[in-house]
Amino acid sequence: MPPAEPRASLLVVDDDPAIREALVQQLSLFGYRVTACPSAEDALAHPGLATTDCLVVDVRMEGMDGIEFLKLLQQKGCDQPVIVMTGHGTITLAVEAMKAGAYDFLEKPLEMEILRFTLQRAVAHRQLTREKDSLQERVTELLGQETGFHGLIGRSAPMQDLFRQIATFAPTHSPVLIIGETGTGQELAAQALHRLSLQHDQPFLAVNMGGLPDTLSDSELFGHVKGAFTGAFESRKGCFEQAATGTIFLDEVAGLSPAIQAKLLRVLETGEFRRVGGEKTLHAQARILAATNRPLEELVRQGGFREDLFYRLNVLRLDLPPLRDRPEDIPLLAGHFLDFYAKIHARSRPTLGAEAVSALQADLWPGNVRELRYEMERLVVAGSRQVRAWKAPSRPETPSPALGLREKVEALERQEITKAMTACGGNIGQAARLLGLPRTVLYDRLKKFRLLPPPDTTT
Repeated sequence: MPPAEPRASLLVVDDDPAIREALVQQLSLFGYRVTACPSAEDALAHPGLATTDCLVVDVRMEGMDGIEFLKLLQQKGCDQPVIVMTGHGTITLAVEAMKAGAYDFLEKPLEMEILRFTLQRAVAHRQLTREKDSLQERVTELLGQETGFHGLIGRSAPMQDLFRQIATFAPTHSPVLIIGETGTGQELAAQALHRLSLQHDQPFLAVNMGGLPDTLSDSELFGHVKGAFTGAFESRKGCFEQAATGTIFLDEVAGLSPAIQAKLLRVLETGEFRRVGGEKTLHAQARILAATNRPLEELVRQGGFREDLFYRLNVLRLDLPPLRDRPEDIPLLAGHFLDFYAKIHARSRPTLGAEAVSALQADLWPGNVRELRYEMERLVVAGSRQVRAWKAPSRPETPSPALGLREKVEALERQEITKAMTACGGNIGQAARLLGLPRTVLYDRLKKFRLLPPPDTTT
């Protein structure tokens, strides 16, 4: 029987010496490195627990049983797969163990081939989890390179103002309302606030509140006790308990129902809440950050959002600029995403020509940075080497509600000016003649739209 590859480590926990010894012998023959402990208490104190690849644990043991052991493993942050062994008549306990986080359970007397197969799956699952974590770390590292400010990218005046605001707001404990269109980086701004805060070493929990039913929203935020509603088979901590003294980021806060708005207001005003179905009053210490892409003031006037909650959330406010208002950041962003996706997909990095860059800057980007990011990924995956010209992708015909008549006129004006500057190689005098505008007027427009070329091309 060939040894398991790679040579994974196992920890057997069973208070029956005969079963424990037999398992050590058989699993060693399977090719695993096996250690055994006679009790859950000994296993928790074992120096190799954190690096063990998989655990095989009996449910019924003297002292601490397997269920309590599983719960303590989770509290310690151990994420290894745990295979539970159960005797006849203890299936209920096995099911309870699965709910407590066990990977699988097997009935005694054990069938060795089934045990072997289950261990192979568990170890493979462990390896996949590690690879996923490693990839996520690599993605985070790549996205963090050459960024302007804690993951947010931009050298434009609006972004520099935003960075300064974040640095000012971060050390406080006051709520922050983050306003911005879809794709402008609301969660990135929230993460930056957390990283620069005094509670940066505490949890950061992001919760998307959009479209969640009341029961789920209530349970997600405040937790529930066992039996509070159908399907509540065990008690669960909500975000306010899990976050402790950290940060809770409530995305799409405009979607909160009136009932949840009232409960959230109470937390903000008194720091008190109860789990769903619970009677015990708990105390929240986490900082609250909220985000929306909808005009809350208008919702307040329409009666769709509580005025008192709005003022409690709006103590500090960040307004994220849409991408169309900072076109000078587009070459920087595009280059960053091209580098990133070229590495992720192991492809050649496309080069953007001057005409393509101008077209990117002239676009309205209704999906903002997120849309630009995916467009750059498309260019990489498509195998483009030299992008001399660029055409906007097809989009839904419904215009962005954020654009009023004045904004649409300005967007059209910016597009025409960009085309003229591209056609004239950045020469302001020639572009002015092509557009039929006095040079001074075009210069003012270029300055307004932040489209001025480098000084050596303005003659």
